[in-house]
Amino acid sequence: MFIFGMDFELLLKEFVVKRYLRIVNFSAVVAFVLILLSGLQMEISGGADFYGISFANYMIWHCIIGIVFCGLVGFHLYLNRKAFQISKKKGAMKWLMNTFIVSALTGVIVIFVVLRHNMQHSSLGGLHGKIGFLFLIFTFVHIIRHKNFFLKNVFGNEKYRS
Repeated sequence: MFIFGMDFELLLKEFVVKRYLRIVNFSAVVAFVLILLSGLQMEISGGADFYGISFANYMIWHCIIGIVFCGLVGFHLYLNRKAFQISKKKGAMKWLMNTFIVSALTGVIVIFVVLRHNMQHSSLGGLHGKIGFLFLIFTFVHIIRHKNFFLKNVFGNEKYRS
């Protein structure tokens, strides 16, 4: 519906997308921090109990957070589909997407391997950890490159206006 030369339906749609994007971006950053911390903890402990909590419990939480993080990444890509179509040709986005896909696939495979081997750490889990850490490095760079957008839209801070 056009009024005074403005498409209000399009404006409303963009408002809704930005609102969801705020929630998704903030949630994804929180999940990013949690997945990084749980992954580092599992790497440091090397399959042993850590502070009286079994390694299996850390793995279960890491899997749950990882699944949530994958869902948030998918929703983030969906909400940014126009920008993603433009930027997917760039090298940085290719690396980010490829490491995400490989990390997610090895994560799913590791879930089945770990369940089959009585919740024990495996070499495939170690490989997943290295690929996942590489993905998290690329994700951190992505967050830093878009920090002004994130701070402006999530926290509404005028200081970060582009």
